Amino acid sequence: MYSYPVVIHFHRKNGDYAACSFSRKQADVKENLYYENDYFGAKFSFTVTSAERLDTLTFSVEIDGKTKDYLLRFNYYPLLTEVWILDGDETVYYSENPAIASPYYKDRNPFAFDKAFHSESFDHHWGYQGELGYSISDCQTSFKLWAPTATAVQVVVYENTSNDAPIWKTFNLKRGNSYSYSHKYNTIGVWSVDLDENLAGKAYQYRIEFPHHQTLTRDPYTIATSPDGKHSVILSQQDRQVEGFKVKHGVDAHWRLENPCKAVICEMHIRDFTKSPTSGVPENLRGTFLGAAQTGTVNQYGQATAFDYIKELGCNYVQLQPIFDRHKEYDEDGNVTYNWGYDPQNYNAPEPSFSSNPDDPGQVIRDLKTMIQAYHDAGIGVIMDVVYNHTFSTVDAPFQTTVPDYYYRMNPDGTFQNGTGVGNETASEHEMYRKYMIDSLLYWVKEYNIDGFRFDLMGIHDVKTMQAIRWALDEVDPR
Repeated sequence: MYSYPVVIHFHRKNGDYAACSFSRKQADVKENLYYENDYFGAKFSFTVTSAERLDTLTFSVEIDGKTKDYLLRFNYYPLLTEVWILDGDETVYYSENPAIASPYYKDRNPFAFDKAFHSESFDHHWGYQGELGYSISDCQTSFKLWAPTATAVQVVVYENTSNDAPIWKTFNLKRGNSYSYSHKYNTIGVWSVDLDENLAGKAYQYRIEFPHHQTLTRDPYTIATSPDGKHSVILSQQDRQVEGFKVKHGVDAHWRLENPCKAVICEMHIRDFTKSPTSGVPENLRGTFLGAAQTGTVNQYGQATAFDYIKELGCNYVQLQPIFDRHKEYDEDGNVTYNWGYDPQNYNAPEPSFSSNPDDPGQVIRDLKTMIQAYHDAGIGVIMDVVYNHTFSTVDAPFQTTVPDYYYRMNPDGTFQNGTGVGNETASEHEMYRKYMIDSLLYWVKEYNIDGFRFDLMGIHDVKTMQAIRWALDEVDPR
């Protein structure tokens, strides 16, 4: 049996809902609906159940003997389907912002959807080019979040990094008050707080309030996560260090090629590379970053496997299929199921299931750095497969929950454009997502010494953004 939760908001400029009758129809079965009042007008909340999959639902409004039918498309199952409908407006809206920008809304805000359709003016006013995320020192932890449409922001700090950790403390963030044409100093859309405590080893989320709802979300600039990727994690510099790892660029990065046409690239999936017992890798390291750096391993025929096999091939680069944190499914035993990795969840955090200890958020970072250093020492560069063109989810992704309808390309009815074919596509032409992509790539280069990037569906991104990325990386190392 399938269950489809539905919320419908219906608005009349004259506020007279008593003169209306409401119903829903599914498979020729009509059912009367009763409303409660909310900020928008009349609100209907119900669940549609069916033995078969459903695509649509008909919502009907009868006024003075005339019936108007609205066809609703269900959201991806089993997610909530929430729509906004206005008397006199033919469009069914799937986001609040275009609905309150409609001329049929009593308290219309004609600029409410500018962040999606007039992003240049929105960015001109709200854009910010300074540091974002958290920073930490021996005696202080600071948080900084860009959320220009929020009315209040709190950081919720958890006692530890486990998935079910209880809340430790909650702190209020303050909105910046500096408006500047130089976006480096334009803080009016930035919320921040400086705490005189070292919070290393704790997890956090942001509680963000908007005029009609609030969300609890992780930091878009998350660099480490809880095992399921839903909580951001605070780590000290020491937590992220591993003996022997060094970031090198320019002439010191001797493994990087001057002529890219001479690259011999081996594409690799971290899990698949050593998951089989025939890899010869110790069982506890199979399918992990450390497993991919093991030496001295052979199969049952005495042939070199794993890292030694890569070196024998003569490759000078390995191209890793996505290693950032992704959405995960679990089997009945609680193990992470197989996935290529193209379900982005946290772009700046490595995937915990590739760690030798997924319950330790710092260990996955140290393991990845250990692996990268081993390949560099062998004269082999490391390329990341990056998937900035979409996110797995728009419902709990930190982009949509932090600044609704800004980070994705939207349709006029509030649905997501789908040039990627997976339900959404990011808006690289918007200043703050372009900034995010550049910040993210530079983080992987400066923190992990990554040597190159393969862009999944690069055609989704605008040319100006890709040029800006090229220029930013040229400043580090043109190779």
